[in-house]
Amino acid sequence: MFRTLLALVFIASSATLANAQSFTESFDGGSNEGGWTWNSPCDLIPSSGGNPGAYLGQSCLDTYACQPHTTNPGSAFCGDWQARSVSGFGVDLITHSTQFIFQRELHLILFNGSTSVYVGHGEADGVPQVTDGWKSLDFVIDSQSSILPPGWSVFAGSGNDDADWLAVISNVTEVRFFYGDPTYFFIFDQWFTGMDNPRITTKLGTNYCQSGPNGALMSASGSASVSDDDLTLHCDPIPNNTFGLFYFGNGTANAPLGNGFRCVSVNSATTRLGPPQNSGSSGAFIRVVDLPAPTPSGSVINPGSTWYFQAWFRDGSSSDLSDGLQIDFTP
Repeated sequence: MFRTLLALVFIASSATLANAQSFTESFDGGSNEGGWTWNSPCDLIPSSGGNPGAYLGQSCLDTYACQPHTTNPGSAFCGDWQARSVSGFGVDLITHSTQFIFQRELHLILFNGSTSVYVGHGEADGVPQVTDGWKSLDFVIDSQSSILPPGWSVFAGSGNDDADWLAVISNVTEVRFFYGDPTYFFIFDQWFTGMDNPRITTKLGTNYCQSGPNGALMSASGSASVSDDDLTLHCDPIPNNTFGLFYFGNGTANAPLGNGFRCVSVNSATTRLGPPQNSGSSGAFIRVVDLPAPTPSGSVINPGSTWYFQAWFRDGSSSDLSDGLQIDFTP
């Protein structure tokens, strides 16, 4: 089953740890978003034994390097990583058995047709040993870089590394995990192994407008999927022990209000998320949004709709506001 998980745990004093969502394929129920495969005639999805539940396994792979990879360029794991602000990619792996002793670093390879770039995990013994059980491996992705980031290399390209990087990161057609350095050739081995929870972490929502003098910034965690009903709003920094609230609407604005700027238009759909809350000693607001959330006009946050969120709070004898956050909701 294709499921959405929190990519990062919220820490009230750090907005940079919010504003993310992670899409994870659990393989439950035989699901396989991305068309992941080992390119093995023994590909199978056992309903148990994964991390947890189902997983994608194989038991007869004769190869010099395991290379589980996607086969669906239209899946949630591919596409324009730069536009989606991808910040991480990960997987859980297990090695049930092999014939030979090995020590290999896991590499992530991204393709755009014949052009490809790759990066190592940074752990020399990253590929799990038989005694390790399930092992989670995550890569940090700087998708916003306009040049080939440090640690990355071009596997096949035009000779212009930066241009090759931009070509791939703006249109990823295949994602591949490589057991070892892809420029090496290893001894052939009989692998019995498995993978679970391939995951991609992206930014949730788009910031716009400008914050007031306190510099309060909106962010969100969870999912923009209405059916997931898993959306949490965050805002900081806010003066300590200050009262305020989140509100949202279906249009934008840029109008002075108090010490800041109102970034959400005021009409019949504008909704306050009460009751008011206190920023406490952490200087932050956090609010879970029940989806689909009804508005005073009776409209709701439906799939395919776009809504705009902002935080308002007291600031001495006046008030201040955060910047705005646009969220495009999906089914």
